[in-house]
Amino acid sequence: TTGDVTVAYAEGQKFLAGNYFESTDGAFFLGDLTKDICHVTEYCRFDLTSITVPLQGINLDGGIHNIRIRNAEVLPENTSRKFQLQVGGQWRTIEAPEGDETLFGSGVTPYYDFRVVLRGDQWAMPVLDLGFSEVEV
Repeated sequence: TTGDVTVAYAEGQKFLAGNYFESTDGAFFLGDLTKDICHVTEYCRFDLTSITVPLQGINLDGGIHNIRIRNAEVLPENTSRKFQLQVGGQWRTIEAPEGDETLFGSGVTPYYDFRVVLRGDQWAMPVLDLGFSEVEV
């Protein structure tokens, strides 16, 4: 499954919906009628597979020339996280390599609106821990 699966056994008559079998070679299984298998599957299903999260705007008196974002995140396969700034009325993804001046233009703008776009699927989405994240301008 795609969920978090927990399997345990219960002794006696505590759980009667399963049987406990052991095998050392994968061919011969020995059952124990005094033990039962019980399991729990925990998963989530996302109705939205893309979400835009507005963040606090970025401000630096004198203008912003560069930005560095350090964040605690989990990015499962088939998911993405894109930080974006609003530049000249358009949202632009922060992905320019270091030293590329095209994102910030002349560097005289002191304030940018800031957001993050999270994309995934119905079974997996990116996770950001904003409490352990920081932006350096």
